[in-house]
Amino acid sequence: MIPRIAAVVIIFTPEEPVIANIQTYIQEFEKLYIFDNSSSTSKDVLGRIERFAKIQYLTENRNIGIGTALNLASKKAGEEHFDYLLTMGQDSTAGQDRLKIMLSVANKYSSIGIVTSIQKVQNGFLVSTEYEEEPV
Repeated sequence: MIPRIAAVVIIFTPEEPVIANIQTYIQEFEKLYIFDNSSSTSKDVLGRIERFAKIQYLTENRNIGIGTALNLASKKAGEEHFDYLLTMGQDSTAGQDRLKIMLSVANKYSSIGIVTSIQKVQNGFLVSTEYEEEPV
């Protein structure tokens, strides 16, 4: 059985690069929740976000914090019977085979609660993202 996979991106006063980032991973998911933690969002950016059929835009029209936004999106994904929910920030992009590797790990270790990548940062900049196939 193929698992149902959704993702959530928490955004805050997003600018144009968020659209390019979304385009690197949207095809991987059945649904993408975008939770906007802004009190207002550019109509141009919002219009471009809403063009994606897979996106469900969520907002409280204020900053409720990342944790609360993730909890609300997680609840929504549960109500819609998704098997997995991938969480990301507005600056996240997807590397090659990211989801495939993460699903492989999740399926291999059924008792695992969280699957994540290892990100290497140098001088404040992300230099690489790696995926291990063994739990840490």
